[in-house]
Amino acid sequence: MSNHFTGLSLGPPLGDQRLDLCDLYAFQAPGDSSRTVLILNANPNADALHPDAVYRLNIDNDGDNLTDIAFSWVFSSPASDGSQTYSFFNTDDTKVEYNASEPVNDRERWTDQFVHLLGHTGGYSREEAIAAIDKHGLLPDVLRFDPSKPAAYPNGRTFTEDVIDIRVAFLTKNEAPPTGLQPHTDTLDRFPYLGDPHPAAT
Repeated sequence: MSNHFTGLSLGPPLGDQRLDLCDLYAFQAPGDSSRTVLILNANPNADALHPDAVYRLNIDNDGDNLTDIAFSWVFSSPASDGSQTYSFFNTDDTKVEYNASEPVNDRERWTDQFVHLLGHTGGYSREEAIAAIDKHGLLPDVLRFDPSKPAAYPNGRTFTEDVIDIRVAFLTKNEAPPTGLQPHTDTLDRFPYLGDPHPAAT
């Protein structure tokens, strides 16, 4: 589950839901802990992935917040049944800069803006905001995953973790606490890992 808007101004990049990357998951492959599963998806309100976009996932293997490996995908225009093929190969101004910048520069570039935002959303003082940012690992803006440890947010993220509840509580200084929604229990131990679709209500 995710907040389905990207960046600091809570809107899809360039106003296009197809460019709004929502969920990022990282966990050990069930049955083979030597392999890592990475899943990235786009806004569920989008009718397809953008055929003119390059979707990219940057990997940092040594903790310096610089890209070591980049995975990129380009998708075809949707067919009549909505399916798309893909090719795999190894932005308002602030949002474009935020999404394009390297994480190694995040703290210096964005701390003041996040402190300002948290002052509005949760009444944080500057000192409280910086402490909360550090506690939640918000800057640099990366999802850290150490495969030698169990996958549990913020060490990776599994399908059963309601991260948006955690983030909303953080933004509001617990004025909007977690909702108590229960996770799905029908996940699979193989690709695509999500459970089978639920039957339509009749």
